[in-house]
Amino acid sequence: MKSWQKYLILFTSVVALQLTGFVLLERYLTPTTSAFTAVAVAKSSTPVEDVLTPPDTALLYDIDARGKTIAYYTRNAQVIIQNQKHQNLAVLDLEGAHYLQWMDQGKTLFYLRQQWGRYTFGVYKVAEKKLVPLYDMDGRQIQIEQLFKSTYSQSINFLYEQDGQLNLGFYESIFGFKSYSLYGVKPKKTWFDEKENILSIQDESGKVYHYQNGRPTTDVSETHEAKLSTSNQLNTIRP
Repeated sequence: MKSWQKYLILFTSVVALQLTGFVLLERYLTPTTSAFTAVAVAKSSTPVEDVLTPPDTALLYDIDARGKTIAYYTRNAQVIIQNQKHQNLAVLDLEGAHYLQWMDQGKTLFYLRQQWGRYTFGVYKVAEKKLVPLYDMDGRQIQIEQLFKSTYSQSINFLYEQDGQLNLGFYESIFGFKSYSLYGVKPKKTWFDEKENILSIQDESGKVYHYQNGRPTTDVSETHEAKLSTSNQLNTIRP
């Protein structure tokens, strides 16, 4: 065999060896098809959070502002509180529940109930798992229309109708509950200033009334009134 043939065979062998090495290295670094399949299965098996909706059997319900916690009242006289994974956070025996509203982001639930001929309102604290009755209201046929909570003063303002008359209810832990008649005012729009604890009501004629700590007030400057009407969210009376 001639010398140039030997060199040719040697060169060919070296090239073939290198190519084999590259192929093996590429196979080692590249994930296999089964690895990709396993990852895909793992991702698809992760539970997806659903949009909260009340069951058909719910008589009352409310969903918190974030849309992550729901409270609803059933025919079994129970209030069920659930998260987006449909896990029960609480099951409360609350016969006669008449009104439910979240006062914050799924932490405190306000309720009004009618039992033994009287109305009682209170709160349920989810984290503490504690039901706290606040006040027994006098009278009959009480229907809450709107509710506002002031985080700064830890107080509650709510508009409620009783015997065809619209009233403003105000509650705080130190002084308790007081009620004020709105004397025929028919709200078209309402807005609330938490820091000043001022509830403003605009009637159908455009006139604006202000109530601070549950009582009418004239101590509201034009600048402050303009700020309230533009910076606070307008709320409509619930049907």
